[in-house]
Amino acid sequence: YKTGGTIHFVINNQVGFTTDFEDARSSIYSTDLAKIIDAPVIHVNGDDPEAVVFAVRLATEYRQQFHADIFIDMVCYRRHGHNESDEPKFTQPTLYNVISKHPNPREVYNATLVQRGDVDAELASQMDKEFRDTLQARLDQVKQQPLPYKYQALENEWRTLRRSTNEDFDQSPETGISEETVERVAKALTTIPENFRPIKQIDNLLKERRKMFYETRVLNWAAGELLAYGSLLTENHMVRVSGQDVQRGTFSHRHAVLHDAETSAPYNSLNYIEGEHEQLSIFNSLLSEYAVLGFEFGYGMANPTALVVWEAQFGDFANGAQTMIDQFVVSSESKWQRMNGLVMLLPHGYEGQGPEHS
Repeated sequence: YKTGGTIHFVINNQVGFTTDFEDARSSIYSTDLAKIIDAPVIHVNGDDPEAVVFAVRLATEYRQQFHADIFIDMVCYRRHGHNESDEPKFTQPTLYNVISKHPNPREVYNATLVQRGDVDAELASQMDKEFRDTLQARLDQVKQQPLPYKYQALENEWRTLRRSTNEDFDQSPETGISEETVERVAKALTTIPENFRPIKQIDNLLKERRKMFYETRVLNWAAGELLAYGSLLTENHMVRVSGQDVQRGTFSHRHAVLHDAETSAPYNSLNYIEGEHEQLSIFNSLLSEYAVLGFEFGYGMANPTALVVWEAQFGDFANGAQTMIDQFVVSSESKWQRMNGLVMLLPHGYEGQGPEHS
């Protein structure tokens, strides 16, 4: 789940809708979350543009140098209410009496520049008027001549696909794969390196796989799933799977990644298919289904031809991701006209572990 480092920029207006910061969190700073991962935090005054620019440059250099997260807490204020109809003096009258008399950041910086002698007052006033005139001219222009819509890079990726029609469902598509592909994937799933030492149970698993692929020609669920992934890899489609214990599989059934009994070194079988193929990326996730599903949703949005799979370990694990499911997965196309090919696997079994965990 690495991104090569993220700059977290907090525009800290110190008030929620109407909630004071003392009631909004148990920590002193809104950026105290950074302490969990030992990320540095820069607190900067939002009324000081030069300090804000310095903070951003410093954070950018840090991220580029160390490929790690860094936080900027720009402490400022919200001049008006939460929305057009909100009156903030209902709940923070003292604070908003002060804010109403406080000059805005442009006025503060303008006064600083004039005081330092960097610009004279007349020039500053002229620059302000010219800028406002430019904004108004652009607004008038757009109203008269609407700009053509420019597709974003992600949208162009998805435009290579089309929506289905009724005729598409007149007959099932061909989903079979060639004997040659089966052989290539089977060999990868049943072969390990010469110096690889599996534990006894994995040795038995490999024997069972060989029997299914080369003798009975009948596959169980796990073998069929890995064959499907492998066939997509041979067609140069990216396959990415994440979730709790997905490498081994919740029920010790998948074993997509094997481990050497003596060194614990991992061996991802499907990444050793003979010939040209894509890589299988399969990762055991952290126990934050909300965060993991959100990450995979973004990954799937960026890769329309990839198979991106998120697997919940049990039904109650899926519950932890329900916000993402409701707000993004099932509604993004109707809300934002954004498609996504994310696949959610929700394995179930009857293990007698109660109504939630079975």
